[in-house]
Amino acid sequence: MSTEVSLENDEKKKETDLVKESEENLTNAVVSNEVNLAVNHESIKAGLDKIDEEFEPQYPVFNEDNVYGENLSYKPLVTPTESEIEKIATDNLHEYKQSSISKLETNLQKDMTELDFKQEQAEKELESIENDLVADEKVGLEKINAENIGQGLARSSIAVNKAKAYRAQIDHEMESALEKANSEIAEISLKRSIAESEFQTALESFDIAYASKLEKKISELTKEYSKKQAEALDYNERIAKQREVAYNEWKAWADNFTEELNQKKGQKKAYYVVEQIKGMSKREALEFVNDAEIVSALGNWYNAVLDYVQRVLK
Repeated sequence: MSTEVSLENDEKKKETDLVKESEENLTNAVVSNEVNLAVNHESIKAGLDKIDEEFEPQYPVFNEDNVYGENLSYKPLVTPTESEIEKIATDNLHEYKQSSISKLETNLQKDMTELDFKQEQAEKELESIENDLVADEKVGLEKINAENIGQGLARSSIAVNKAKAYRAQIDHEMESALEKANSEIAEISLKRSIAESEFQTALESFDIAYASKLEKKISELTKEYSKKQAEALDYNERIAKQREVAYNEWKAWADNFTEELNQKKGQKKAYYVVEQIKGMSKREALEFVNDAEIVSALGNWYNAVLDYVQRVLK
């Protein structure tokens, strides 16, 4: 009896082990199949990515500054401030101002140099006359004294009067020479003052003329920049319209090109997916085709692929 029970238990154990082994094999097969499917799915998605790269649009980027070889660049707007315009005008007149003032200063310096020379000559002439008169006085007195001695009048009133008269003559000539020299120097000094006064007057007159010229130049520059500004604005407005027309033309072409390219890309993706799912069951294929990434990748061709799965696959 115990032997029969033991055999029965062994048989049940074997059956249990076989069932367990079968379940494990089935589970492993399912897991392996799911892994293979996942790997296959990723491989198909990678293939779709390559098709995307293959059909990446390769048209030239729109260059708004150069359309069809035509320069459509905007003109810069030159809008200097009042102070900047004044500086430009001042810079333009700088050489004129410097040369004009330099000319006045040169003329003054020339006059002053001539007057300095004349004064120097007058002073030298006075000094020479003074030296000559001093020498003449000495020689003359010696001569008079010798004559007086020769005539025996050395200590007489006649000798004294002769010497006195001669000294008076020398003093008179000295005073005349000094008066003449002082008169010449005074005249030179007056001419110097006149020259300096005329220089200041000329400088003031130039400052007035320069201010007027500067004001006129500022007015001219202001009008010139205003005109350029208006011309630039008008030109840029026309360029903006040309750019808009050119861009719309380019955009229409690019959109049409992209649409045709996407159509070819979608068709190639659809054929590619169909080739890849031919070995799948209908259930597997439906699960794969309805994956969000695949739906997005197929785009307008999704329904065609789905129809293939539903009609052809079992």
